[in-house]
Amino acid sequence: MILHIQFHEKNGIQFKMEAVAKEFIVKNNLVCEVILNNGEQIPADVVVLGAGIIPSTGYIKNGVKLNPRDKSVICDVVSTAKIGFTF
Repeated sequence: MILHIQFHEKNGIQFKMEAVAKEFIVKNNLVCEVILNNGEQIPADVVVLGAGIIPSTGYIKNGVKLNPRDKSVICDVVSTAKIGFTF
């Protein structure tokens, strides 16, 4: 993931990890600025919001293979179970 972030930052994209958007300033039906809960004001042409989790897999010991990409449990070569996923 870090390589992806570095690639985008080199192209002018700003990432604000763990930031909380408090307010969006809109002009002409377009977001032009984001105000974070810490008071920081960020001018914006485009805003992409994302929320996610990091699975808690620290309790898993020997014998359970985790997908290095997203830390999901690998059940076998054709099945992957997402931690916390329910039907």
